[in-house]
Amino acid sequence: MTIGSIISLSQNETDQRKVNFAVQQLLQRNGGQQVNSVATTTSDYTAKVSDFLILVSGNSNVTLPSAATAPGQIYCVKKTDSAATTATIDNNINTIDGSTSASLTSSGQVLMIESDGSQYDAIIKSTAFNFSAVLQTTNALSELSTNAATARTNLGLGTAATQNVGVSANNVVQLSTSAILPAVDGSLLTNLPNQTGRLVAGTPLVLNPYAISTKTTTAHGLGVVPVYVEWIWECLTANLNYSVGDKIIGPFLVNAMALKDATNLTILTLNVLPGFIDKNTLTTATITAADWKLTLTPYKLT
Repeated sequence: MTIGSIISLSQNETDQRKVNFAVQQLLQRNGGQQVNSVATTTSDYTAKVSDFLILVSGNSNVTLPSAATAPGQIYCVKKTDSAATTATIDNNINTIDGSTSASLTSSGQVLMIESDGSQYDAIIKSTAFNFSAVLQTTNALSELSTNAATARTNLGLGTAATQNVGVSANNVVQLSTSAILPAVDGSLLTNLPNQTGRLVAGTPLVLNPYAISTKTTTAHGLGVVPVYVEWIWECLTANLNYSVGDKIIGPFLVNAMALKDATNLTILTLNVLPGFIDKNTLTTATITAADWKLTLTPYKLT
């Protein structure tokens, strides 16, 4: 037999306390009262046998009936106001925080207790939860953790999570809009694979300024016979209508020649100055030696 929604009795119930309590509820119902009703109070209140949910606001004291007289009875007390008030529930509550009373101090806080026939036992005691303050866009996840570094660690994020993207110092390298790597300084890169099929320059041989009737030798440092030697004539002082800084490529006539081996690069110059094509007249004329610098750069192929 079900009595309200709080307690049920079997046909062979032998616990006289439960039987008595069920009879009380039946009498309440037959008297026109709602069993398992909702009570609202703003002051001290004595819980009835027919009560289930008791909504409390203000400084109120809710007194429960003796646990022995209401075996199986469940009361759910909820503080509904947000003021700095206290709802106190007492009477034989000796299993809640080791006290004979319990207090609700936060809006929305709930205490659900049940009589076992000798005392009231806590089923649920909740702390009010303010959903309006959770995961709000204005909080920027601050309610999840006050320590951003710990939160990143818990999420498995590395140090890149705190770096900007771009091409400046301490940036995570960002591709261009054409998906191309930006220009970066690779001087600290290590363990790069050996490159092949490229020219590597050795130590150049320099005549500054150019001189006739000389033999000049320089160790090029390549370790092999150079496969190519680049000749660069650089104008030091305006001459033959060339300006300072103009550079001309190549040997001219047979006034000088280079010798090379696995160690050295040597230049031999005649006692006759070479002739260049005048930049403006396009005729051949003899250079002034002091006006020109000659650089021979040897290369090997890797």
